[in-house]
Amino acid sequence: MPRCPLASVLALLLAACAPGAEPDKSGPVPQLPNLRLDLKAKTVEIDGTFCVGEYPLELLACHGTMKDYESMVSSPCKPSVLHMALLALGLKPRVRDEKEPGKVLREGDPVELLLRFTKDGKELTVEPHEVIINVETKKRIAGTSFVFFGSFLFPDPMDKTKMIYLGDAENWLIGLLGDTASVIDQPADAAGKYGALAIDTKAVPPKGSKVTLIIRPAAKRPDKPEAPKAPPEGGALPREFRILIKPGGTKAQPAPEFAVNGTPARDLAEAIKALEGLAAKHNGLDVPVVLDPDDDAQHGWVMKVLDELHRLKFRTISFAQ
Repeated sequence: MPRCPLASVLALLLAACAPGAEPDKSGPVPQLPNLRLDLKAKTVEIDGTFCVGEYPLELLACHGTMKDYESMVSSPCKPSVLHMALLALGLKPRVRDEKEPGKVLREGDPVELLLRFTKDGKELTVEPHEVIINVETKKRIAGTSFVFFGSFLFPDPMDKTKMIYLGDAENWLIGLLGDTASVIDQPADAAGKYGALAIDTKAVPPKGSKVTLIIRPAAKRPDKPEAPKAPPEGGALPREFRILIKPGGTKAQPAPEFAVNGTPARDLAEAIKALEGLAAKHNGLDVPVVLDPDDDAQHGWVMKVLDELHRLKFRTISFAQ
């Protein structure tokens, strides 16, 4: 069947960043709007302008101008697009409790952030803490550590059949105070306090100046080697685990329907439970997972499945062609 635009983009990204794979230089490099994705160098770059927001400073970067009064940088890059680019780098977002989004079940992967800009005729590349000061001490803060929060999806209050990415709704790209809406932010033990941070205006160029944010996996990621896998106990390994995603329900109230290797599932929880059962039976986290979204499958449904697959640590994820 024809693939939906979202699936087509993600299929290119996931194929290009599959474990052990090198980016295909013979074909077009997969790109997302308003950012530059370099899979070989494992970096994402987004352009913006210094808005030199008024105190108190809450964000390092916002989308558009709705939050520029409390942000250092404004960028045209949508938060959900940045989320997809980070997934393409192989980074995993926070895993949250579905009933209590503020409850973190697993921390997101750490990321490194840099700002590149020109000041007084010189190009500079600095870490965020080099341009942020504590309001009380008037000194630069000690440091900044960031993780992939991943924001979260919630039902559209005007249309319960649709999902909204909170970061898009709040125009929240990169925060400084540990906000749930952030795509990237600081964990609780490192986040600043409301009203405590301000921009060191002497260290940055004037308002309206161009700036590039560089995002990449942290140099010292706390990855641990996987324990050796036992031989399969459930017979021969399946060639793949295939997840079908299609609209169900009614035209007025569509709801996602799933099937795992041809077996229908009532909802995402049942589909994931079936996938976990297959993986446990075959010791099969190395079995490729193929997502097969219908053309009318909603963006939010696909992203929730992707987040669950990353939580379960499946190693190879692709989209049906």
